[in-house]
Amino acid sequence: ENPYAGYLMAELKLGNMVTLIPGARYENTNYELQSWWLERRLDEALEIPGYQTEATRQNDLLLPMVHLKVKLLDWFHIQTSYTQTIFRPNYNWIVPFEYVDNALGPYQYEAGAPDLKVERWNNFDLMLAAHSNKLGLISLNGFYKTVTNKIWRRTWTRILTDDPIPPFA
Repeated sequence: ENPYAGYLMAELKLGNMVTLIPGARYENTNYELQSWWLERRLDEALEIPGYQTEATRQNDLLLPMVHLKVKLLDWFHIQTSYTQTIFRPNYNWIVPFEYVDNALGPYQYEAGAPDLKVERWNNFDLMLAAHSNKLGLISLNGFYKTVTNKIWRRTWTRILTDDPIPPFA
């Protein structure tokens, strides 16, 4: 794994009422992955046949963000933001392994997914806040999120009559 990243952010004050904070993170990660294909069978006693597998992958990501704060009154302000965030797949999920258990039931099949994409989130936030010495702080917050490349892992246990390759591979 060879990661590289950088971040740039600015704070712009537009008068006494408006603060704008734009920024972006750039991230590049290159992977060289090695693992094994294994099959466990009853008819081969203690010997487990297998061979080495390899894969490469690269994540090249630009993650923008912007925050805006508008102070309408001394005691009332509005804040809004947009951010892009990510969820990286677990390292064990992207290793190019494959395991087939044809020995004793239940039969099993497991595999890594080197081409699994990074989960990307778009986040929109809005906050209205009022504060005073008598009331303290009262705020109303809301958010909206969307996701692309949602990572959803499932398992599959086959029975004797199933094809050895799962239908969703």
